Amino acid sequence: KLDLRDAFGSITVGYPLQKLFGTTSICPRTGVSVRWALTSLPQGWRWSSLAFQVGLTTLLDTSVNPKLAAEGIAATVLHVQDDILVSSYTVVDGEKALKVLSDVLVDHGFIINQQKSQPPARSTTFCGLLLHGRTYRPLPAKREITEATFNTAFNDFLNGKAPSKRRGRRRLKQTTEALRQNRLSWLRSWTGVFNFLSGHLLPNAI
Repeated sequence: KLDLRDAFGSITVGYPLQKLFGTTSICPRTGVSVRWALTSLPQGWRWSSLAFQVGLTTLLDTSVNPKLAAEGIAATVLHVQDDILVSSYTVVDGEKALKVLSDVLVDHGFIINQQKSQPPARSTTFCGLLLHGRTYRPLPAKREITEATFNTAFNDFLNGKAPSKRRGRRRLKQTTEALRQNRLSWLRSWTGVFNFLSGHLLPNAI
């Protein structure tokens, strides 16, 4: 698998779109107006993740996968944001696919994070999952709900401490209604956790 460094910064913003990320300042000494514009995809913009996902997917579909097929390399490449996974039946095909993928990414201005990348192996981690052969399961660290975890979560429920929300959402004052809403939010959050675990754990473990 490969990991990209400064992934968003590797996506160039074309000149026609730079006006969406521009601002103007005035020099206090000369009074000259200066226009500033971002030339690469910024962190924090609400559409940056979508734009990056579409951009990298397009690159894989139009450059990487056709090249793998043309060279007869039996490998599959998929990604979630800047985490890229290569799967193959043999180590040789895996090494060839990684070489093709790396060359294409570097040619298009991406920087590969070698410290977080991994050569072909029978097992690897990807998006919180442990992949081994044809099977996958949650990482061990994400499967265990300890007594300390339970106590902390239950205290949050009693005190009406809701899970952290995205910036920009209006926070309710700590009233009876706010306490009720926070507890409902807590329940929805943990329901989602157990719904996820139900697909991987036996019934007696839930």
